[in-house]
Amino acid sequence: MRGPGRLFVLASALFASCSPFTSGEGEAADASAPVDADAALVDGSVEVDGGSEAGPCSDGALSFANTSFVEVPPNAMLDPGGALTVEAWVLPNPTTGNESHIIGHSAHVAADGYVLMLVDNRLELRIYSGTAGGGIKATATGTLEYNVWHHVAGVYDPSKSHARVYVDGKRVGTSAVGPAAEPFGGPLRFGMPSSSYVYPYSGLIDEVRLSRAARYDADFVPAYPLPDAEENTIGTWHFAEREGTVAASSNGALVGTLGAFPDTAARPIWTTPTVCPRL
Repeated sequence: MRGPGRLFVLASALFASCSPFTSGEGEAADASAPVDADAALVDGSVEVDGGSEAGPCSDGALSFANTSFVEVPPNAMLDPGGALTVEAWVLPNPTTGNESHIIGHSAHVAADGYVLMLVDNRLELRIYSGTAGGGIKATATGTLEYNVWHHVAGVYDPSKSHARVYVDGKRVGTSAVGPAAEPFGGPLRFGMPSSSYVYPYSGLIDEVRLSRAARYDADFVPAYPLPDAEENTIGTWHFAEREGTVAASSNGALVGTLGAFPDTAARPIWTTPTVCPRL
């Protein structure tokens, strides 16, 4: 969703600290990198005031539930083969499963691609690097607050050979060292894994952006709406259509179709939230 002619940003969270963590391979994360030094934590959860605009949001978002998703067909642009940033504004609902995929471009348990997901409501970026089950993952140390807007981002930085995850502009996890994602060659999906119909995401998604760059290193103030004309942007989806079965990137190069399995009528629902991402 986009506010006409305006750029809104998320205010910084309150300050607190949290403990170190280990990577998905059981190795200690890069201790030299700051881990969630500034995120506000309440009982281990990242808590950010959701904020609201006066009145409803100016454009739409998509509501995902059960097995609904948006699928963008395979395109070489989706496999940058090096630096990568995957980001979105999300408002998650409570879920019963341990995994829910926000942005998926991977064979998942196979060998290639990348996934930005929630695991037990902790943000995680997985980078698959060419061997079955192999790769690295950066996992947040705290959980997301439900029913509140959050900016979530995953970065793979080839200059440091590791992945990082950010919640509301604060680094909350860093992976062990590992290679970049191997090309997947399949579709990109929002709200569901690319290669299956399990691990669905439940909640709202707005403002998705993919970039062939490691956009974030230090803590930052997330933009709303996300810029779409910056260098190294692969695609930005504002979900401004508000009707129909198509969600296109702003550059028109990557057009997604709203779908669901097995009942195609249960596709994501266009909605106009009454509470917008923090302005």
